[in-house]
Amino acid sequence: KYTIMSEHSHTYEEDLEFFRVTSEELASEHRGKFLLVKNGENLGIFSSFEDAHRTALEMFGTEDVVIGQIGIDPPLNFIAAVV
Repeated sequence: KYTIMSEHSHTYEEDLEFFRVTSEELASEHRGKFLLVKNGENLGIFSSFEDAHRTALEMFGTEDVVIGQIGIDPPLNFIAAVV
């Protein structure tokens, strides 16, 4: 279903920074939507937090991920672990 390729395992802080940079790039077209980030990769843009959360659970179980709202300052939704 999904393929994740990464040279090394990114830390949550690296993923958070990736989210911040990517969110700025996507803000004009996707403001208010939710971005899912893991291992320095954009894994999808979702219309709701629930959809992003469900996808994170399917892909990673309870591993750390970043889900944040695009273009909202400060971002309102960050999760470190999906439970």
